[in-house]
Amino acid sequence: MYRRKPKCSDEEYMALQKARKRAIDYKILIRSLERDVEELRRVGMHERALKYEEARKRLLEDAKYWEEEVKELTIKCFGKEFKK
Repeated sequence: MYRRKPKCSDEEYMALQKARKRAIDYKILIRSLERDVEELRRVGMHERALKYEEARKRLLEDAKYWEEEVKELTIKCFGKEFKK
Protein backbone atom coordinates (compact mmCIF):
# COMPACT_ATOMS: atom_id res chain seq x y z
CA MET A 1 0.00 0.00 0.00
CA TYR A 2 2.65 2.54 1.04
CA ARG A 3 5.88 2.62 -0.96
CA ARG A 4 8.13 4.10 1.68
CA LYS A 5 9.25 2.35 4.82
CA PRO A 6 7.30 3.65 7.83
CA LYS A 7 9.21 5.79 10.33
CA CYS A 8 7.03 4.52 13.16
CA SER A 9 6.95 1.31 15.18
CA ASP A 10 5.26 -1.82 13.88
CA GLU A 11 2.54 -1.29 16.49
CA GLU A 12 1.86 2.26 15.32
CA TYR A 13 1.77 1.11 11.70
CA MET A 14 -0.70 -1.62 12.68
CA ALA A 15 -2.79 1.03 14.48
CA LEU A 16 -2.74 3.13 11.28
CA GLN A 17 -4.01 0.19 9.24
CA LYS A 18 -6.78 -0.48 11.75
CA ALA A 19 -7.77 3.19 11.88
CA ARG A 20 -7.92 3.34 8.08
CA LYS A 21 -10.19 0.29 8.03
CA ARG A 22 -12.42 1.79 10.70
CA ALA A 23 -12.67 5.10 8.79
CA ILE A 24 -13.69 3.20 5.65
CA ASP A 25 -16.23 1.13 7.59
CA TYR A 26 -17.85 4.30 8.94
CA LYS A 27 -18.02 5.88 5.49
CA ILE A 28 -19.72 2.79 4.10
CA LEU A 29 -22.25 2.73 6.95
CA ILE A 30 -22.96 6.45 6.58
CA ARG A 31 -23.58 6.06 2.83
CA SER A 32 -25.89 3.14 3.53
CA LEU A 33 -27.88 5.22 6.00
CA GLU A 34 -28.10 8.06 3.48
CA ARG A 35 -29.66 5.67 0.97
CA ASP A 36 -32.02 4.33 3.64
CA VAL A 37 -33.13 7.87 4.55
CA GLU A 38 -33.90 8.65 0.90
CA GLU A 39 -35.83 5.41 0.46
CA LEU A 40 -37.83 5.90 3.67
CA ARG A 41 -38.76 9.43 2.63
CA ARG A 42 -39.75 8.22 -0.81
CA VAL A 43 -42.20 5.70 0.69
CA GLY A 44 -43.62 8.25 3.12
CA MET A 45 -41.96 7.11 6.35
CA HIS A 46 -40.75 10.59 7.27
CA GLU A 47 -40.48 10.10 11.04
CA ARG A 48 -38.45 6.93 10.61
CA ALA A 49 -36.26 8.73 8.07
CA LEU A 50 -35.57 11.45 10.65
CA LYS A 51 -34.39 8.83 13.15
CA TYR A 52 -32.06 7.34 10.56
CA GLU A 53 -30.79 10.82 9.73
CA GLU A 54 -30.05 11.46 13.41
CA ALA A 55 -28.10 8.19 13.60
CA ARG A 56 -26.16 9.19 10.48
CA LYS A 57 -25.22 12.52 12.07
CA ARG A 58 -23.92 10.76 15.18
CA LEU A 59 -21.84 8.43 13.04
CA LEU A 60 -20.33 11.42 11.23
CA GLU A 61 -18.74 12.53 14.50
CA ASP A 62 -17.20 9.10 15.00
CA ALA A 63 -16.01 9.06 11.38
CA LYS A 64 -14.27 12.40 11.94
CA TYR A 65 -12.45 10.89 14.92
CA TRP A 66 -11.13 8.01 12.81
CA GLU A 67 -10.12 10.33 9.98
CA GLU A 68 -8.11 12.41 12.45
CA GLU A 69 -6.52 9.26 13.86
CA VAL A 70 -5.49 8.23 10.34
CA LYS A 71 -4.08 11.68 9.67
CA GLU A 72 -2.09 11.72 12.92
CA LEU A 73 -0.66 8.24 12.45
CA THR A 74 0.11 8.85 8.77
CA ILE A 75 2.13 11.94 9.70
CA LYS A 76 3.90 9.98 12.42
CA CYS A 77 4.70 7.07 10.13
CA PHE A 78 5.43 8.88 6.86
CA GLY A 79 6.06 12.52 7.70
CA LYS A 80 4.12 15.69 6.98
CA GLU A 81 5.02 15.75 3.30
CA PHE A 82 3.46 12.32 2.73
CA LYS A 83 0.69 12.25 0.14
CA LYS A 84 -1.39 9.26 -0.89
